[in-house]
Amino acid sequence: VGGMVTMLSMDRRYSYAAVACPLSFFSAVSASWTHLSLGGIESRDQNGVPMGEISDAEDAATLSCGVRVNRRLSVGAGVRLLYHALAGYRASGRGYSTGLLLKPWMPLTLGASLQNLLAKVTWDTPGRTRETLPRTGRLGLGLRPASWANLSLDYEIVQRQGGTWHAGGEIMVGE
Repeated sequence: VGGMVTMLSMDRRYSYAAVACPLSFFSAVSASWTHLSLGGIESRDQNGVPMGEISDAEDAATLSCGVRVNRRLSVGAGVRLLYHALAGYRASGRGYSTGLLLKPWMPLTLGASLQNLLAKVTWDTPGRTRETLPRTGRLGLGLRPASWANLSLDYEIVQRQGGTWHAGGEIMVGE
């Protein structure tokens, strides 16, 4: 179980809550909610004349499950419900995610995930505007060279935006 509420600069708010529960030694489920909002945005018409303030808020609720196929392979999937409110208009939709975790030998872990599969939102505008969210793919590896150290490297690619490398490490001190 985890969560947080953070007030950020420029009247932004970020909130998150999650819970995960094992169903058995071989499976687990989780649920999470994420909220990001921004208020006090000055609205203007096409001539630049101020028209008052608007706000923007996005929410995502996710339900996921994972299964340990064998001692070396685990797979998971999730569904995400999406909601967006902007300047009096609203959009809703859903998307799917999947992933796998492979442990070929003890110090090495490999992972892959695909997010926002078939993810679309439909706005309540007069034309019922539909948007497709960009898919995200990730490939990563983790290495545990010693019982007190972890290293990680992953590559993330977002549809229509290109890719980014991420790296990290962790050293455990005391117990």
